[in-house]
Amino acid sequence: MIKVMFLVKKKSDITFEEFVKHYDEIHVPLAMRHLPHIKKHVRNYIRVDADNGTVILPRANGMDFDCISEVYFDSMEGWQATGHSNKTTNVGEILGKDQATFVDDHGIQGNFMVEEHVTLSKSR
Repeated sequence: MIKVMFLVKKKSDITFEEFVKHYDEIHVPLAMRHLPHIKKHVRNYIRVDADNGTVILPRANGMDFDCISEVYFDSMEGWQATGHSNKTTNVGEILGKDQATFVDDHGIQGNFMVEEHVTLSKSR
């Protein structure tokens, strides 16, 4: 399985809650509908103190983002087919227009293909 990760920053004129709602309820279903090679889409939202809106853990090394997104594909071919779809159809335009409504103009701070190593705790 292939996993690609993105660091995503919300637009400054929307609340964190609006960002989460739009990403979860509009953008991801839109992407999943148009890009069938995506097998799983996980959003890891940066924890924020509900009382004052401050980030619970400080931002590291000047990185400023609100979500770490993980997109899974069965194979490298699935990942490549998704990129091809974005370039040869209007899917990139559709997703780009939607993304502009909730993601900062410079809001995607990475596109990392990673090799995941998982260690599970042993049950006692």
